[in-house]
Amino acid sequence: MPTTLQKLADSKGGLHRQPSALLEVTQQPIASWTLEINTAEIFTEGAASMLQGSIVPSKRIFSTALNGIGNAGEAELVLLGGTDSTSVVLFDKAIEFDADEILLKLLEAN
Repeated sequence: MPTTLQKLADSKGGLHRQPSALLEVTQQPIASWTLEINTAEIFTEGAASMLQGSIVPSKRIFSTALNGIGNAGEAELVLLGGTDSTSVVLFDKAIEFDADEILLKLLEAN
C-alpha cells in the first residue's frame, strides 16, 4: 500500500469502509478508469486494497471503447491527466466485498 494511503489507514485506526476526506490526486498524463465498481475491484491487489472515486469534467475524457481506445467489457474511460478531488475507500479483501455499499460511500463523499 502506498505510504500516503498507509498513513491514512493508520490515522483512521486501520482499514475501514468509510471514504476519506477528499484528497487532491494528480493523475498521470493519460489514465485508465472504469465506470464499473466491480471491474475496479478486480484490479486491486493484496488483502489491504483501496478504490478511488472522482467526478471529472467530460472534457478530460480522451477516449472510450465507443470512439477508440478503451475496453468495452471493462466500461473503461481513458482520461487526460489533471488534479482531482478524489475520495478513497480502504477495505480488507478478506471481508466480503459489497460493491453497492462502497459505491454509495464514494458517491456520498463526492
